[in-house]
Amino acid sequence: MTEKLERSDISEQVAPGDSGLKGGDVIARWALVGSILGFFLIGGMFGIAVYLFGGSAAGAVAVGVFTGLLGGPGFGGMMGFVVKFSQYNQEPFG
Repeated sequence: MTEKLERSDISEQVAPGDSGLKGGDVIARWALVGSILGFFLIGGMFGIAVYLFGGSAAGAVAVGVFTGLLGGPGFGGMMGFVVKFSQYNQEPFG
């Protein structure tokens, strides 16, 4: 009574690397680009702030790299994802 699902049936249903999300490859690419841009934006912003408020150049670079690594990918990746997701998926969830 139970049918065995063959490998060819599975490969037809789901392509390798396919997330099922409309524009998924473009969205993933822009999330990565946003992460890289976020590193430089957040890191630069906090590094400059430390230097302007009297910190040393080495301290400003250290704070910039630290905040860029921790905050940049989260902020930039989220913004890159949201911008492209809203372009490809106009339907609300639910």
